Order: sequence, then C-alpha cells, then structure tokens
Amino acid sequence: MKKFLRKILMFVPIIFVIIVVNVIVDPAHIYKKSYEEEAAKLLLSGQNVVGMTNYDERIFQEEFIRNEPICPDTILLGSSRIMTLTDEAMKNMGGYRNHGISGAGIFDYLGILGIYESCNKLPMKVVLGLDPWILNENNGETRYQSIVKYINDFGEILPDFTKLEANALSEKRMQFISVPYFQSSVEFLLKNPDRIWDLYDNIGFYGTKERLVDETIRYIDGSIEYQLEEREKSVEQANKCAKDYVKGGIYQSEGYNSLSEKYCVLLEELVEYLQEEGREVLFYLPPYHPYVYQYLVNNVKYKNIFEAEKFFISLSEKRNIDVYGAYNPEETECTERDFLDGMHLKRTSMKKAWRKSQ
Repeated sequence: MKKFLRKILMFVPIIFVIIVVNVIVDPAHIYKKSYEEEAAKLLLSGQNVVGMTNYDERIFQEEFIRNEPICPDTILLGSSRIMTLTDEAMKNMGGYRNHGISGAGIFDYLGILGIYESCNKLPMKVVLGLDPWILNENNGETRYQSIVKYINDFGEILPDFTKLEANALSEKRMQFISVPYFQSSVEFLLKNPDRIWDLYDNIGFYGTKERLVDETIRYIDGSIEYQLEEREKSVEQANKCAKDYVKGGIYQSEGYNSLSEKYCVLLEELVEYLQEEGREVLFYLPPYHPYVYQYLVNNVKYKNIFEAEKFFISLSEKRNIDVYGAYNPEETECTERDFLDGMHLKRTSMKKAWRKSQ
C-alpha cells in the first residue's frame, strides 16, 4: 500500500505543474474572462481591435452587446461568411453591428438575440446569414454551448423549442488538466518568451484608429478584415484553397441526409416572432467559390445544400422577406477573383454579393 501511495505522490508535482501552466498561460483564453470583455470595450470606445486570437467568439459577442449603451438599428447574424459584410456594402443601413461568428447556426441566432433580449434591447432590422448547414442536424457544431443560457431563455418564446443541455462547456473548462492543452501552453511560451512574466494580465491585443494593418483587424461595427497575407492572395492561391476545400469535405455538410424538420420549424418561428415584434428581417445567402459551387452541383451527396437554399427562398416568399445574395456566384456576378478560398469572399467584394435576388 505504501509503495502504491509513493507512486501516486510521484505524479502529484507533475499534475500540479500541468494545472498551473494551463491556467496561467491559457493559450485559448478559457479562464481569462476579461479577454473578450476588454476587446469589446475597446471597440465600444471607438477603437478598432488588432491581434485577437484563440478566444471565444460567442462570449465576445455577449460582452459586445452587454456593454453597448444603445441598441443598434441593424444587426447581422451568421457565420464567418458574413463577417466581412459592412454597412458600406449594404448601402449605409445605419446603426449597424456585425455579429458574425465562426460556424454559426440556428442556435447562435437564438443566443445572440437572447443576449439582446436580456438587455431589454431588440434591433429594428435583423439580417440572417443563411448557410446551408444550419438545417443539418449532423453539422457537428457545439460552440453555441458558450451562450446556451441565452439560447434557452430566448427559445422559450418559440412554441417548438426544446431546451438544450449545457454539457460541452464543462468539457472545455476541464482543459486545465489536459496534457495536449499543456503542450499548447508550452508552445505558446516558447513562441512568446517576452510574455512569461506578465501572461496573466497581458491581453495580447491592442486598439487603433487605423483602418488597415497587417494583422487581422476587427472594426468598431463588428466586421473584420483578414491579415495582409490572406487578403492579398493571388487568384491562383485562392483557387488552390478552393480545391483543397472540397478535398477535406464540405464544411458542416457531411452526413447531410435531410433537412432537419426541427431546425426548419425553429427558423420559421424565429422569423415569425421578429416580424410580430415589428422587426424587419432580411436574408443573405453567401455565394460559394465557382469551383466549389460546380463541385456541389455535380455531387448528389450534397443535394441538400440546394434543398436548404430552396427552403430559405420559400420561407422568404411566405413571410415576404427580401433575399440578398445566392449560393451560385454567377447570380451575384462574383468570380474566382472575388474569393479568398472555397467559401469566403474578399471584404472588397461583399458589395457584389449584397445583391437583391428575391
């Protein structure tokens, strides 16, 4: 028994080191709650934010909304494919906020609106960026768990919403004893040796009044511009990215066996609620790169991507909603020169995509 205890005790210092390093270094900012809040406050002070990395985009949106003194007139909800859509591209809708977040789905819409509702705010105009995967129950997305409380609170308004269980967030918090996370922490330290002594307080980003820098920048309206090497890609580089994109499987569209009846109902009930509250709803369908679009057309495996688009258009007709954009880039006159990769447009090309189609 004593030998067993001695063996156990031998591992205690190792476990202690792993925990301390993971919590203090925290490369993904899981435990630094101030990270997203400080970034949001910088934006709201009138400064653009440069250098944000490995953060929880949904918590950032929560802080952005909670700290905003007034409710914007227009908000955008959607995935990274809507992040570069600007007020200028939309012809100055006024009082505009872009709440695009990576991999967004139907639950993220509910969550962001739930945050607004919790602050007794509800924008007058809501633009929904409608990616095909939002109707795919097998899309594998769980990052919405960060704002699951708001999702459940807002979901109570909708007749057919079923309360979500909060489980993924607890798994995320358990990273403090994760060996892979420890490896990431050590790698971060090796790459940033000058930050060893002030890691816990150093937020790692900064505010600027400049409109364009070499790094990824988030503007005061919430929209982003990618880093210099990304936005200056050649057509050849973007085309290669598009071809690599389809090789890895279509994002969140694998196992897309059918449109989710549950998600279709939730989307329609969400639209109905907003309209009954006197809010205007607009749909935006982000185009795919021409090579990717043709690949999808020729592959029956992805037929439900187009079934989803048909559903969105049908819903727009039923609820009298204006539709902008289209999955087919030709309908918006977007060419391969307008893309960064298989599914993201250049910021400068968003004006072309924001074209009324319905």
